Amino acid sequence: EDIAERARTVDFLQVSADGQRVKRTTPIPEEDVTLDRTIYAKPFTVTSFGQVMAEVERTFKPFGEIASVRMVRDFRRGELTGA
Repeated sequence: EDIAERARTVDFLQVSADGQRVKRTTPIPEEDVTLDRTIYAKPFTVTSFGQVMAEVERTFKPFGEIASVRMVRDFRRGELTGA
C-alpha cells in the first residue's frame, strides 16, 4: 500500500484502483538524458557511506539539485574508493 500511494504522487505513473498495477503514462526516453548532467568527481575521503554522501551533498548542493549519486567500489575488496 505504501508503494502504491507513493507511485500515485509521480506525474508519469498511473496506479490501478486496487494498487496492484502501475503503468507509465509517458514514453521512456530513447537516449540517456542524464549524461549531460553527469560528473565524475574524486577524491572523497571515505570513513563511512553516510559521511561521504554528506560530503558529496555539501560540495555540490550549491550548484543545484542532486538527483543521484553512484559511488565506485573496488571490486576485489568491495570497499568504496572515494570516486
